[in-house]
This record gives sequence, C-alpha cells and structure tokens, in this order.
Amino acid sequence: MAKALRVTLTFILAVVSADCGFSPLLRAQSLDVIPIDVSVLNPPIVFKADGRWDMAYELRISSLADVGDTTISSIQLLDPSGKPLVDISGDALKGCLDPGAAVGARLGPRTFTTVFMWVSASSLPELPSELRHRVAVRVADEHVQLSTDTPAIPVDRKPVVVISPPLRGGDWVAENGPSNSSVHRRAILPLNGRAYIGQRFAIDWAQAYPDGKLVSWRSASKSGLSLLRAACLCGRRWDDH
Repeated sequence: MAKALRVTLTFILAVVSADCGFSPLLRAQSLDVIPIDVSVLNPPIVFKADGRWDMAYELRISSLADVGDTTISSIQLLDPSGKPLVDISGDALKGCLDPGAAVGARLGPRTFTTVFMWVSASSLPELPSELRHRVAVRVADEHVQLSTDTPAIPVDRKPVVVISPPLRGGDWVAENGPSNSSVHRRAILPLNGRAYIGQRFAIDWAQAYPDGKLVSWRSASKSGLSLLRAACLCGRRWDDH
C-alpha cells in the first residue's frame, strides 16, 4: 500500500422507535487512509520551570507503506475543538528529530522515526487537557500533501513533585539543562523490550570557582569528583547510579 486513499463509509444503525419497531439510520463518515501510524510513547506531563509551563513527550511516526518513501511535511498540535496550537515544519521540524538517527522526516517502507516534542506556554490554561495531532505527509509519487488527524491523548496537568536544590553551596550553573536541544533529550535506552528516556529532564551541573571558571564533572579530576560527592544532596550515593 503506497498510495493514500480517502474513502467514505456508510454505517447503517438500527434505532428503536417508540413502538418498539426498528428504523435504519444512515450516516456517512469520511476517513483518511494514509499509510502512517502515529503513536505517543508517553502522555505529556506539564511542569513549570523558569516562569513558564512546559510539556515534553515523543511521537513515533511509522510508515506502513510497502514501497516508496513517506515524507513528513508538518505536525500540528490541536486543542480539543480542533484549533491548531502549534505548527511544526521546516527547520522547526528538523530540530525535533535526532540528527544522528538513520531515519528522519523521510521514511522508507516499514520504517519509523521519533519526533521529540517540547511545547511551552506562559500560563497553564494555555495548555489543554488533551491533545490531537494533525500530521501532513507526501506519499511516494503523490503530487499533493495529505494529512490525517490522530485520536486525542490526555495531558497530565496535575502538580508535579517539587524538590529542594540538590546541591550544597553556591555558584552552581545548569550547563546542559532541560530543553529540546539538550543531548540528554534524545538518550533513548532499551530496557526489557521497551524504550525509555530517563534523561528527558536531566541537567549537567557545574560549580564556578572564585575566579569565575567552571569545573564540570565531565572533565573533573579525582578531587573534583570528591567535591561533587560532598556537595550532592540526592538520595543515592554517587557510585550507586
């Protein structure tokens, strides 16, 4: 199946009338049959950081075509009423993909790609309680852009756990903090047959010396590691992670 189809299905429903008779009700519904599967690996969780509201999650888009390429043109986030909230295309779409992955926006037959979504808003009400996605693609030799709307997914807007600062002392800098461009954001780990991103919100901390220079655990000496062991207030020991 390489081409996309638009079909109209007619459903015949039996309706019970007041006198216990049955009358047929005809209803036509249009469906988009496009050879892609769009799934959300984990429902988005809303959290507040740096005075804004964010939600981060991943879309997995698979090509179900037997032959020909399927190219993702754009992804729109829709609120429950169908109103577009965010339109991701061009360079913005490219920035949501993993540049090191073998498959990007262009999907070969029976392949998939992961789209790393990060949505920000200035207030919580701007983020809906559920989301749908409108994915536009070009399929094989089709000369037009085709799109399909996905079913709604829930958005978890319950308050998240807030912890106290995890490090002692001052002059700590978040070098590689949570963002969609962080190297941690795309660190997918396969565990027991499932994919997880344990570093989705990871932060690399560095402490500045009095002269303003930074010492990072990436290049820390033995004494530097001892400093971090003493400074860390997390629940696990340094060598237990």
